[in-house]
This record gives sequence, structure tokens and C-alpha cells, in this order.
Amino acid sequence: MKKTGIFIILFTFALSVFSQNKTFTQKVEKYRDKLYLSENNEHFEIDLTVVTVKLVSSSARINKKYKVLNIDRSGYLDLQVPENVDIIKFVEKLKQSGMFESVEYNGICKSCQNINDPFWSSQYLDLSLIKVKDAWKITMGNPNIKVAILDSGIEVSHEDIGYGTDGYSNVSLTLGRSYSGSSNAHQYPTSEHGTAVAGIIGAKTNNGKGIAGVAGGDNAQGVTLIPYCVTSSYHVRDAIYDAIDAGAKVINISKSMNQMSSLDEAIQYAYNQQVTIVCASGNNATNSISYPASHYQTIAVGACYNSGNRRSDSQYGAGLDLVAPGDYVETTGLNNSYTSLPGTSFATPYVTGTIALMLSIDSLLTPNEIRTILHNSCTKLTNYNYNSSGWNEEVGYGVLNVKDAVAAVAFKIVGPSLACTDTPYSVACLPASMHVVWSLENTSCGCIFETDTPAVNQCCISSINNPFTGTLRASIYNGTELFFTRTKHVYTLSGTRGRYMQESCLYYNKQHPAIPYTTLNGVAFVHQGCMVILESPYFEGATVTHSGVTPEQWLFDPDHKRLYFSFPLGSGGIPLNIIVHGENSCGDTQFTFFSVSNNGNLSSALNVEPLSDGYLLTINNHSEEITTNSQIVNSTDNGEHLVGRSSENNWDLDVYSATWGKKEFGCKVKGNNYYLNTNGWNSGLYVIRVVIDGKVYTEKINVR
Repeated sequence: MKKTGIFIILFTFALSVFSQNKTFTQKVEKYRDKLYLSENNEHFEIDLTVVTVKLVSSSARINKKYKVLNIDRSGYLDLQVPENVDIIKFVEKLKQSGMFESVEYNGICKSCQNINDPFWSSQYLDLSLIKVKDAWKITMGNPNIKVAILDSGIEVSHEDIGYGTDGYSNVSLTLGRSYSGSSNAHQYPTSEHGTAVAGIIGAKTNNGKGIAGVAGGDNAQGVTLIPYCVTSSYHVRDAIYDAIDAGAKVINISKSMNQMSSLDEAIQYAYNQQVTIVCASGNNATNSISYPASHYQTIAVGACYNSGNRRSDSQYGAGLDLVAPGDYVETTGLNNSYTSLPGTSFATPYVTGTIALMLSIDSLLTPNEIRTILHNSCTKLTNYNYNSSGWNEEVGYGVLNVKDAVAAVAFKIVGPSLACTDTPYSVACLPASMHVVWSLENTSCGCIFETDTPAVNQCCISSINNPFTGTLRASIYNGTELFFTRTKHVYTLSGTRGRYMQESCLYYNKQHPAIPYTTLNGVAFVHQGCMVILESPYFEGATVTHSGVTPEQWLFDPDHKRLYFSFPLGSGGIPLNIIVHGENSCGDTQFTFFSVSNNGNLSSALNVEPLSDGYLLTINNHSEEITTNSQIVNSTDNGEHLVGRSSENNWDLDVYSATWGKKEFGCKVKGNNYYLNTNGWNSGLYVIRVVIDGKVYTEKINVR
């Protein structure tokens, strides 16, 4: 049975449970056809197959109609819920029987995603502020994503970054370079700054050691860190080029330096290569940010306290993109140690790590796309005033929100904007623990909107019977908690398949007038040589080819859903079939255009006379173009009639269906007349093409 909408039922009731001398309450919620236990702001899905009870006394006996699955050493019994029995009614019946001291639901265990790194508790306030743990429900990093750290190098022997007893490393041992006096300073640094930056981005997570990096993996390799040791601005320039050659997709520069045109060009080169550079705004408390953070093609990061407010020494002002925790951040230090450091240097790698997670989902994201997503996903603080663009000089677009940034990349609604009947939609990268509640808003679509169709967490629009535009909303839930919301503009065709216009043109000494934009509902007729512009919503997500006549000009612009073409000389009466292969449930479609301009030839040269079951085609000998002698009528074996077998008039006859763009008939004719028998042909419009001595003549006929 088809559903015509979404209905969310939410109700709660309390079940008092008496166990020895302890009383507590189980709160049950029904949500989207599932039952949940609610306690301490957490929700656990109820196991619908079993109920746990305890008899009122050890001498009591359980009714044989109940199937006992297990008895534990404290006397609790697990009873199987009978098939096709509502568990709520079953529990209520058990309670009312008076046989049991306690009756309890069982919740399905869920992963707490406990982080076992010892210093997690020291990181918790910072990472909770920017919602890192929620982002890890989607991804914890991909080794294919390379992150270059242009700093003082990374201690590759550190147990929480490089090779330790866990047998894997998040730092590349083959990529990177030292630009200082020591050839190995990028792997064995003398300053802890770079190692501290690296730990925030990519320290191993859930490996039972140290801290948790933003993109450090889940007790397995996270993103790949490339270490560089730089001490001068020209080192930074050269390291940018090297990092790009090494395959880095994002570069972290937690340093400030003097501006140089050579470094500007290196930053521009990175931008052109789709590599994102993230820089620290500086720690001088001034209202202008340092270089290279001030470069418009880098992402500038300021520091905030774990309250979200700007850290007092964090530089701010024009060009600041956002802020991240930077008040004594827990991270990795030298000699296999751990440390806590303040400043924008250590706020910046939080953003770099977030970008690495985003790229772990979509490695083709451009710097502009990344910047836009970061801006739009920032958390706004109520104690700052933002301008109409959502920006504030002290905190930029707000506080980094890792969850929303990663979710914005991951949770895309898959399906076309152009909705056709039975169009399915789904959410990409949806974790198994989450589900989607769909709604179709801001429209009266005259359709059936089904959820969990054709599969769970999908929706489908079917039985569309009038045009509409609207908003498709995917509300993504983690249990009963709304995790993220994604929307997509959807629409249907408005009864027309498109529109076309033709520019005026002078073609082979014939001036053709312009044709204004005209709705395209069937076949269209235009002039040879003139540019035609066809616009159609069917072009969205489609490939476009042609058959029939070969166009003189042809250009398809998918971004604007527009096609440019023109007919060549001598193409009168031959169709141009524009074939649209739609990668959506609208399927394929075809547009058919004809040219019947005759290239300026007199139409009086060809006369078409309707008869009872066909048409008599006559070449006009009195035309200025043709002079022949009249001939007598001769019958043919197939019932058609050739009139005037003259050696002087030899002509080619072709007839095309205007509805389908197919050639329906063709022959060579001698004489001045031809009887075209259309008996048995499908009703519709046809185009006759006659070629005599290289000159083309066309006429339309209607077969009924």
C-alpha cells in the first residue's frame, strides 16, 4: 500500500521498575515505528524480541506459555516476546499478572565511541566546542589525503604520530624535506612547534596513547602527514611547490613572515592546483592579520578560548575566516612527550584537520568550495555582532564546526533536481547508525511522496500530475537526535519541453527573419544558416547528440541547459533529431527540427494536391526554374502512378515524419508528376523533400 506522506508519532510513558530496594523509571518513546528507552538524555533502541523479568519469589513458577531464553545467577529471566505481539502490550500484561518483581525492556547496545587516548579528557572541552567527535561518526581520515606541515619538522619516532608499538605511522617517512642546515631536521626537529601542530591534525586516535588527532584515524592510519622544516620565507615558497609535487591537498602554515611577490606566486600556484593553504592569523592582538594569512587565497584562522570567545592575543580584522580553539591546546611534544600550548599556531591545525576530513570524503573539493563550506558551517556566537554576510572582525564567520563542515560534504542528496515520476532520492555517505526523515515542502505537487521507498532511508516522488517546484528536505537523525539537515530544490516540467528562438541572418543571398522565443511542444521549423538557440530543462544531467542532417554549427552548454545549432545549405526537408539521454528517471527524449526555407527557391516549382488516399506531387513546368514537356499517366505494379515519364525531369523524393524525425518513404522519379499513396500511414505531419538538378523543394502534408 502506498504512503501519501510522512507521519511522525512521538509519545512517551513511564514504566516504574522495582528491583530489590531500588526504584527507577524507564521512559519509552515511539519514533518512526521504533521504540526507544530514554534516560539521562540518551536514547537506546529497544530490543523487540526479549523482555527481562524477576519473579516475586524464588518459589514462584513461570507460566509455561512464556518461553524462557535465559536465567542469570541473580534470578532474572529473559522472556522471548511472542511473534506478532506488541511488546508494549506484552510488558503491560506481565506487570498486571502480579507474578513479577520487575519487568524491564532491553536496549540495543550502541557504540559510545569512547576515545581511549589518555589525554582525551584534557582535549575534551576544545574538541566538544568544535564537535569533532560527531564528525568522526562520518569519517576519521583517509591515508590517501596528504597534509603538508610547513614548520619545524615532525618527530617521526613519536609513538602517537610516527611508528610506535602499534605498527603504523601517520607521518610519511619518504616525503618531505628539511630546508634548514640539518638534512634530517624535518624528521628529527630541534623545536617542538611542528610536532605540536602535527599532533592536532593527525595524532593517532583510539590507539591507547597520548591524544586524539582531528584526522588521525581509528586505531589505524589516518591522513598522511608530510613534514617540512622551514626557517625562512623562501623556504616556505620552495616547500609549497615541493608539497604540491608530493601530492598534498592541504598545507598548514602556522607561521608569519614578510610578504614577498615570489611567495605570493607560490600561493597562487597552489590555488590554481586546487591545493588549500591554511594559515595562522598571528598572536600580536592587533586588528590586522599577519602574512601569509592575509593573502586572499589562504584560509586565515584566529584563536579562541573553549568558550568560543576570541583569545585576547589573537590577531583579527579584514581577511579573517574563522576561529578555532587555541588556549593551551593539548598536543604532542618532542622526545615522545605531550605538551599544552597556546596561540593561533595551534588553532590553525584544527581547521587543517577538518579540511583533511572533508577531503577524505571528496578529494576533488576546490579551495573555494572548502572556504564556502567552512564559512557556512561555522557556529555563531551570540555575544558577537555579524554583518549581513555573516562576518565579524574578531571571529570571522564564527567558530569552526567540524561536524557540520564534514556533514555538508558527506550528506548530499543524490537524485536529480528535475523530478519525474518514480524519481528516487537518497543521502550519500549515510552511516549505518543514522536514518533519514524526508519531507517535500513549499509545494502542492499533486503527487505521491513515499518514504523508505524504494529502500530504507530513501524517498520517491511518483504519480506526478501537475507541474511544481519545491524543497526536498532530508533530516538526518542519529537515534532520536537531529544530526544534520540537507535540502535540495526540485521541480517538474511545466507542460512544455523547452523553448527555442532563431536569430535573423543573411544566408546565400536570402535574408531570413528572426524567430522570437517560442514554446516547443512538437516539431519546429527554422531557416537554414541561422543560429538557433534551444533551451530545455531536459538538458540537466544529460548528454546530447544528433542524427539526421549534420548541423553546420553545434554547441551544447550544459551549465545553462542550452543548445546552439544551425542547418547547413541544402538541408531543406531533412530533420535534425536532437537526442537527449537523461541520466534521471525522465529518461531519454528527442527534439525534431526541420528547415523548409528552400534556400530562396520558388515554392511554386512543387505543387502538392491532396487526394482521397494520398497526394499528387507536380513539378511546375511553368516555374522560372523548370521547363519540361507534359507527359501521360502510367501505372506501376504497386498501385502508385508515375505521370509523365520524361527524361528531362529526374528527381529525388523523400518523405520524413515530423513527429518521429524518421524517413518514411524515398524513391527516384522520372517525369513531372508523382502519386504518393499514404494509405495506412500514421496520422500526423510529414515533410516532403524534392531535389531536382541540385535544387531543393519542400512542403508539409498532414496525413489523417
